[in-house]
Amino acid sequence: MTPEEEAKYRLDHETPAQKEKRIRNERYRARWSAINQLPFEEKYDAIIEEMGGLTEFEGNRISNLVLTKAKDALENGDEHLNTIQLYLWDKIAGCRRDKFGSQDFTLDQTQGWPRHLSLAERVCTLKRATKRIVGK
Repeated sequence: MTPEEEAKYRLDHETPAQKEKRIRNERYRARWSAINQLPFEEKYDAIIEEMGGLTEFEGNRISNLVLTKAKDALENGDEHLNTIQLYLWDKIAGCRRDKFGSQDFTLDQTQGWPRHLSLAERVCTLKRATKRIVGK
């Protein structure tokens, strides 16, 4: 059986639950593919909205301490919030170092982040949300 025939056979014989899951996954991939094509700020605004909007980030993910530091950084001209230590952004983004000082890490998948987002994308999302909250 050729790969094309095998794929057709699989589609023809999938259960309703398998079909529903396949369609849900196709929609998910299409939605995130469209988000990834957006310009930088629009992409991270879209991710924020996918995750429940700014209210999900304010207080839940981003502490008042980070918001205070961000406000100070922005007032001092640090538009990219790079004066806030990277380890702090990593921690908020769910980065778990395997041991102190190690370059190896794992991403916590229990914090409601979309599974496919990299650590860098999580940090960019956090920084964008922080800038939007502080800019209110």
